[in-house]
Amino acid sequence: MCDVTVAVCTRNRADRLRVALASLAGLEMPASVRHEILVVDNGSTDDTPAAVEEFAAVASVPVRRVFEPEPGIVPARNRSVEECRGRWLASFDDDQVASPNWLAGLLEMAGRKSCGFVGGRTELRLPEGVDRDLDPVTRMLLGESVGMTEPRRFTPTVTPSTNSLIVERRLFDEVGLFDPAYHQRGEDTDLALRLMAAGHEGWYTPDSVVTHVIPTDRLTDEYLFKLTDLMGEGMAEAERDTRGRLLFPAVYAARVGQAVLRLWPRWAVARLRGDAEAALGARCRLRIARRYLRDGAGLLLGRGRDHATPAAGGV
Repeated sequence: MCDVTVAVCTRNRADRLRVALASLAGLEMPASVRHEILVVDNGSTDDTPAAVEEFAAVASVPVRRVFEPEPGIVPARNRSVEECRGRWLASFDDDQVASPNWLAGLLEMAGRKSCGFVGGRTELRLPEGVDRDLDPVTRMLLGESVGMTEPRRFTPTVTPSTNSLIVERRLFDEVGLFDPAYHQRGEDTDLALRLMAAGHEGWYTPDSVVTHVIPTDRLTDEYLFKLTDLMGEGMAEAERDTRGRLLFPAVYAARVGQAVLRLWPRWAVARLRGDAEAALGARCRLRIARRYLRDGAGLLLGRGRDHATPAAGGV
């Protein structure tokens, strides 16, 4: 047993995994806190096992690798819960770099607020030679904690992301594992909503930082549009369930007004000014709104799903 299990889910990203694990080797932890690193190999066919063995040979903390054959991030995350030996389960992605105080900062906030889960801040690292001034919407899609400069309590509209999250292990026994229904995006939002519904408080700290390493192919319009479509999926259903069925028609009307009076003009102005980054961000935001409005219309007409995929509200 230990205090924290740091879980890194990975699949065929051995080179990125080496960088991520190297950053975890530099964690500055209190002497009284024992932690281990658990790599969940989600069916990799590259040299991921060798990468873990190389790291384990020089690491100063216990390192384990478990093989999860069922593909998908949710089976991998659930395997990490099952394999967790710590009081806390910390989630970390294989395409990230941890700051030295990342884990200690999350634990410090958990102790200070006596809460059951804590999320940290994510910054972006763009490819070398790329000097694009990305729009805040684009940064949000790529995982950055946009505008989150102060500690705050999580709410149903602001939830943590599993790229930087600790959860008390016992809470999974109470609210359940990650839901397989959210197989592409939103499994962390769903978990946070269930934790809050069960009465557990969560906090965000901007002092615990991870850097999300962005490859060039994630800066294409096609990739960003894919992210917007995934984010928009289930957003209307989630808001209906959060706000209530009686209030939802008024909320939907407000969303229509937002799209017509704010989002579309923002895109048009950016186009007229020739601001390509602002126009791209506005277009992404409009795509999310379009999906919301389409799904919301179906809900008002009684054609919605009972089980909603929550929009990713992570920070």
